[in-house]
Amino acid sequence: MSLGGNWNIVAGFTFGGILSYTSGQPVNEETGVDGNGDRDRNDRPIAGIDDATMPIRSETDSQGRAIINGLDGPDFFALNLSFRYALRFAERLGFDLFLDIFNVTNRENLANPTGNRQSGKFLISTGAGAPRTMQLGFRFRF
Repeated sequence: MSLGGNWNIVAGFTFGGILSYTSGQPVNEETGVDGNGDRDRNDRPIAGIDDATMPIRSETDSQGRAIINGLDGPDFFALNLSFRYALRFAERLGFDLFLDIFNVTNRENLANPTGNRQSGKFLISTGAGAPRTMQLGFRFRF
């Protein structure tokens, strides 16, 4: 979901913002080994077979197999703001100043973790989106 808008506060001064939110992307829990002999190591764990040392984290289907994309990854939230000022000297002559602020709340937006049960990073996010960043700009129009 995204919501955005721009508002002309006074002549030449504009304020804008974008609010974005998405729920967590699905994560597929996998054994990391080729348990069924099909030459793929993305088999889903089966209750009673693959859960001796680690419980299955996903819900299971009627056959005891972890459901596809049974885990939710972390959600995403960002608020971006923009402040702009335009000063015109003539019809085509002027300059613009702007300040853009990304991830205003400085929220840690984690990347999706791996669903491979053999990985030491199983269900651990190893990346994140950018922290709060800003850019200041100047543009001369002629």
